[in-house]
Amino acid sequence: MNIPKNVKGQLRKHIAIKEKRIDMANIFDKTAHLIINRYVSWRAFNKACNEMYLLSDATLNDIGIHRSQIKSFVSDSMKQNDNTKQNKQSAA
Repeated sequence: MNIPKNVKGQLRKHIAIKEKRIDMANIFDKTAHLIINRYVSWRAFNKACNEMYLLSDATLNDIGIHRSQIKSFVSDSMKQNDNTKQNKQSAA
């Protein structure tokens, strides 16, 4: 079957446009997931910090941290938790 050159060219353009749309959709999807994950992490961080700020100085002292160290303590704990999850997923 002979397909005219101009039709072939139009088909190629149409396919290229569809491929670009698919690429853009994938980029949008990945970006949306990244934003949602960062938001969820931020909320968890703030919740943990707020709960720690409610503790008395004596309780914080028992844990071994000062009130000024709460944010870094929570941040380090969350990073360790993320690393543990990644290691478990890698092992599975």
